[in-house]
Amino acid sequence: MTAEAPSVTLQDGDGQLQVGLQPAPDQFSLQNSAPNPVSGPATIAFSVPEQTHVTIDVFDVLGGRAATLADGQREPGRHDVRLDVGSLSSGTYFYRMSADGFSKTRRLEVVR
Repeated sequence: MTAEAPSVTLQDGDGQLQVGLQPAPDQFSLQNSAPNPVSGPATIAFSVPEQTHVTIDVFDVLGGRAATLADGQREPGRHDVRLDVGSLSSGTYFYRMSADGFSKTRRLEVVR
């Protein structure tokens, strides 16, 4: 048996709008950046199943921290952070999400 996601229906005199509410994810996840390779702004999506402290850092190939994209409490659900690569040189970078025992690292290519 599959549970349906809850939804809300709003009606006015002209029509009807139905909005589906997404249930909270059941696990942590970190998605690939979009776009990748990147020459301008990039979006990195991640999910958390419960309220927790999330850190997302960007590192160069030598392990030096180049940026911190998130460092704080997040509610359950899907979230996006934005990375502006304007201050980064062309090359390979890695971004890592850490939260409540979860750690995932992904690769990012910056091109000019």
